[in-house]
Amino acid sequence: MLRFSCLVLSSLIVTCLIACPAPAAEGEGEGEGEGEGEGEGEGEGEGEGEGEGEGEGEGEGEGEGEGEGEGEGEGEGEGEGEADDCLFDDQLRDVLRQRELVLLDDNLVVAVVDLDVVNGQQLQASLAAQGGVFADVQAALSALDGPLQVRRFWDLTNEATIDLLTYRYNDNSHGTFFVSTTSNQVLANVFDGDVIDCTLERGAIGDCATSTDCDSDHLCQGSRDGLRGRCVPSDVGGSGTQCQASRQCLQGERCNGGLCGPAFMAGTFAVAGLPDSALPIAAGALVTIAIPVSGLATVDTDIALSTFIFHPDVSTLAVSLRNPGGTEVELFADAGGDTIAFNGAVVGFSGDEAVNGEWTLIIDNTGSTEAGEVREVVLTIGSRLD
Repeated sequence: MLRFSCLVLSSLIVTCLIACPAPAAEGEGEGEGEGEGEGEGEGEGEGEGEGEGEGEGEGEGEGEGEGEGEGEGEGEGEGEGEADDCLFDDQLRDVLRQRELVLLDDNLVVAVVDLDVVNGQQLQASLAAQGGVFADVQAALSALDGPLQVRRFWDLTNEATIDLLTYRYNDNSHGTFFVSTTSNQVLANVFDGDVIDCTLERGAIGDCATSTDCDSDHLCQGSRDGLRGRCVPSDVGGSGTQCQASRQCLQGERCNGGLCGPAFMAGTFAVAGLPDSALPIAAGALVTIAIPVSGLATVDTDIALSTFIFHPDVSTLAVSLRNPGGTEVELFADAGGDTIAFNGAVVGFSGDEAVNGEWTLIIDNTGSTEAGEVREVVLTIGSRLD
C-alpha cells in the first residue's frame, strides 16, 4: 500500500512540473480519505488508501488544509466460513447427547444392499474429501476399516433432517454431517471425534417456559416443575402410520412406539458432566441419579437407556429406573463381571404416566463393601399426547 501512495504522489509532482511555473513556496497539507482502510500523509490534495503510511512532498500553496474523499479500497474477507453459533457441540460424543437433536435412526452398514442410494453417494463424497476417490459405492464401502454407521437426526432448532455418516478409513475415524437426502450439502465434518468445519447455525426454534416465548406458529410443549419446554409447531399433525423404524415415516416424523408421529415428541436427555467425569457408587450405599426430562408430549411411548457402570463385582448391584410418576422398573440384578454396559430398550412402564419431570436411575450397592462408578447415563424417550 505504501507503493500505491508513492505512485499517486509522484503523479501529482509530475503534473505540477508540466502544467505549472516553478514553485514559489513550500508548504504542508493534510488530507484524509474514507474507504476500506485508513491513510495518513503530508502533501497537497486528497489521498485514499488501505493501511497506514507516511510520505512527504512539495506543492504550491501555504498553510494547512483538510480534505475528505470517498473511494474504493481493497479488502479481504471470507465468503463461506464456520457458523458463528454452530448447532453441533465440539465433540461427536456430545452431539449424540444433545437436547436439540432427536435421533431418528441408527444403523450399522456392512453391505451395499443395506445402504440406500443417497447414503451411498454421501459416503463417496465424504471419502473424496479425504482423498479417497472410488468408482462405485461397493468399492467405497470395501475401503473402510470396519462398518459404516449411518444416523439420522431431527434438528429441533431448524426443523430439518440431518444425516451423519461415521467410519474408519486409513486408521483414522472420519465422518460427515449432510443435509438429509443430499450428498453435496455438507454441514460439518468429524475427525477423530472432533466436529470441525461447521456451517450449520443454531436455528430460532428454542426452549420455552410458556408459549409467549415462542412465535405465533409454535406453542410451548412439556414445561413442568421449573424445567423448560420446547417450542413446537402449533399444528401437531402426524400420520399415525404403523412403523418399525423411523425411515418408514414421513419427513419430520419419528417411529414413536410403533406409530409415526412428530419427531419433536421425542428427545435425548443426558446427565451433565458424564463421561468426562464419573459419579461415585459408594460402598454400602443406595445411589440415585436424576435425569430431568422436559419438552415432550404427555405420556411415553418408548424408552431407551445408554449406561456404563463399573464395579468390582456387579453381581452385588441392583439397578432400576423410576419415572416421574414413581413407577420403578428393574433393569439389572445378579449380573456378572465388573462392568454393566447397556444400550437398548427399557420395557415395563405402562405408557400411561407423565413423561415430563424427573426420571431417576437407582443403583443399590447396599449389599457390597466395594465402591464403583457411573460413567454414562443417557435416556432417549418417545412420547404422545394422551
